[in-house]
Order: sequence, then C-alpha cells, then structure tokens
Amino acid sequence: MLMSNTEGDFRGRERRRATRTYYQTSCEIIADHQFNKCHLEDISMCGCRIDYQDGHTIDVGKTVKVDLMELGLRADGIVRWVNESMAGLEFMNLKVHPTILNG
Repeated sequence: MLMSNTEGDFRGRERRRATRTYYQTSCEIIADHQFNKCHLEDISMCGCRIDYQDGHTIDVGKTVKVDLMELGLRADGIVRWVNESMAGLEFMNLKVHPTILNG
C-alpha cells in the first residue's frame, strides 16, 4: 500500500528534501559485514526508513548496503539517524524514479 506524506516541523515547514511514500515490505541490509533482515517503512527519491527489529544496531554515519527486493532496488546508503529500532538511510548511489514511488 502506497501513501504519500510529507512531515513538517513545528511551524508546518517541510524539513525533508523529498516526499516520503509509505511502502511496507521486507528488505535486507548489510552492515559491518553482517546480513540483517529488516522492514522497509517508507521510501523517497533520496532515502528510506527501515525497522530492524532483530536487535541488531547500526550507528549514525555508518555505510550500509540495502536490498529492496520487492522494488528491485539495491543501493549503498549512509545511516543519518537512529531511534530505537528505526533508522533513516540516505541513498548514496541511487535516486529512486518517481514512477516507483507512485505505485
């Protein structure tokens, strides 16, 4: 199920560079030479938000590989933020085409 959303700051201004599309599916990341299953929560042209519920942690600034199998995308990413089991990744070598985000 795809749903677009932009999140504003406390004044209602957009604080992200790209509109996020909620797209929940399984994905995989490789961090520190370890393979980890995770869950994609949303995606934009520039990055994605993942939930890595397996107890594995990743550090802000770490470079990871992410495989979004259902979307047919593989990319390197940088961890930009971590909050409990959630992490925000910025794609380094990929800009997601808008047609993928529009279903």
